[in-house]
Amino acid sequence: MGFNLPTQHTTAPFEHQFNISFSGSAQSDLAIHDGPDTVSDGTLMSYKSPRFLVTLNAPSSMKQYGEHQITYLNRRQKYDITVVDMEPPRMGAQLTYYTSILVSFDEKPVGSPWAVWKSKYPSVSKGVELDSHASVVRRSETFDRFSVSWMNNESSVLPRCIIPLAFNFTSADFNLEGMRNDILRLCVKTQLIEPDVASPEISYCRVKLYRQYGAERQRKTESIRQLQEEIAQTDSVFQDSLSQNMMNEYQKFNIEDPTVLRLTQNMEDDPDGHTEPFCN
Repeated sequence: MGFNLPTQHTTAPFEHQFNISFSGSAQSDLAIHDGPDTVSDGTLMSYKSPRFLVTLNAPSSMKQYGEHQITYLNRRQKYDITVVDMEPPRMGAQLTYYTSILVSFDEKPVGSPWAVWKSKYPSVSKGVELDSHASVVRRSETFDRFSVSWMNNESSVLPRCIIPLAFNFTSADFNLEGMRNDILRLCVKTQLIEPDVASPEISYCRVKLYRQYGAERQRKTESIRQLQEEIAQTDSVFQDSLSQNMMNEYQKFNIEDPTVLRLTQNMEDDPDGHTEPFCN
């Protein structure tokens, strides 16, 4: 049984071994949640341990795992998506994977938001794009998605790949007034395609995009506000010591653990099946 890839645009070889580092907290989040949950839009969120550990090298908001976490990003800044196969079929084998990435909207949009974005940036053809120095094979791309294939390094303990990308929009670019900051979904679909074809796995995280340094300011503002709310709810006798402890936690948080993408069963998150209306 074969796997039909989209038309290939480049033939750059995949030659480099990638390294990934992430804190134990990210892995423990995946391990301790083993049941489904639903959010306001009815999406089923799964907390079972995924085959592919997918991370984005930017921290999410300080809300507890399972709440409506958002990762704040900057427009035109390079970010890395890291994909690790935690259950490869056999060690030391030559494996080929297919990964597709999509930017969609957390809530069903009204009208054609990408057309609004295009009207503001007529010279920009892609909302999300693969970095030109990526060590992967570019397979297909359009304004809101792209796909790549990659091979494991046989000397690596686990097959892994780093996909560098950038976003050419802010969350305020999808409405004419620019007064609403839309929450978007960064969706990543990966599957093994050689030597055998395995079932794909789709994961996602919620993101908001800002102008330069806007993500850092938003994250700092939200974190301090959340800490202040928690401090205000405690007994005044303990507020001083608790305030110091929480500020210490805030400093640790600012070390920037990566965002771990969560599994989804929402077919709207499938980069190869979802189609967003767009007007040239």
